[in-house]
Amino acid sequence: MPEMPEYMRQTLRLRGGDLESEKARGNSLFQQGRYREARDVYTRAIDSAPDKKSDTVMALLRNRAAAHMKLQSYQGAIDDSTAVINVNPNCNKAHLRRAMAIEKLGDVKNFVQGYRDCRVLMSDGEGATGVETLKELNRIEKKMRDAVRTNLAKNDINAYCKNVFEDVQYYLDTRNLIDVSLDDLNECLDHVVAEGGEYGKYPYAAKCLLVRAEILKQQSCFELMEEDLAELIKVEPKNVTLRLWRCMCLETCERFKKTQNAAKSIMACEGGCQPTMEEMQAAEGYLARAQKNEKKYGNEVIKG
Repeated sequence: MPEMPEYMRQTLRLRGGDLESEKARGNSLFQQGRYREARDVYTRAIDSAPDKKSDTVMALLRNRAAAHMKLQSYQGAIDDSTAVINVNPNCNKAHLRRAMAIEKLGDVKNFVQGYRDCRVLMSDGEGATGVETLKELNRIEKKMRDAVRTNLAKNDINAYCKNVFEDVQYYLDTRNLIDVSLDDLNECLDHVVAEGGEYGKYPYAAKCLLVRAEILKQQSCFELMEEDLAELIKVEPKNVTLRLWRCMCLETCERFKKTQNAAKSIMACEGGCQPTMEEMQAAEGYLARAQKNEKKYGNEVIKG
């Protein structure tokens, strides 16, 4: 049996001991360009750690991912970076290494995660990555996102909308990236319209429309929100919540005639909607206020 290298014997002797010194020794090997040896030291230190989620283990995983990159072991870099992100979703280094490894690996099925990682980092600006790295992230993100979406948009509109919907959920859940999400939703929904499609034909187009309406509500963009709600009600005529939201938008925009008509549609159970007693009372409230405001202001502020 070949003799075990000294760097491995040292790690075995320190098993369960000072992980920080092991990390430092691995880093020293890495800086010397001895990437395979550095990787092995990191691995044995990780294996010996009693707490696999400690800060030291996270640092060891990040460093091992860097060693994997140098050794062109891109799947290893992806796995280690993912392990770090699962514990610390805000770790920029892990997102960066995973995105770069995914591009190097060239497997299109991983491109979605790759460009999402880029978007997360790009949202933090050059302060998180440096100017040159930010330029590289823009290049990688565009390459991978275009590869995924161009094919989907050409062949399957609903699959394209599903991809955008899932991306937006990821951006909102991970970093609350509202502007990025809104840009993606606008691009997607504009494509649906340009292709002559109706939102009701594509389930995920309707889901994207609903998410956009919710974002517009947060931004108090009630005129635009009302337009989306009008389209959504065509898809889901029984949804009383959508109808009440539209009443709210119309009332806020001082479109009193349309507010009355929208409220009356709920009270008349149009489209097969079945409002609860509470929802019926809310509709009656919108109707009464709209009638009062129309009578009070006449044609001065009536917009619809």
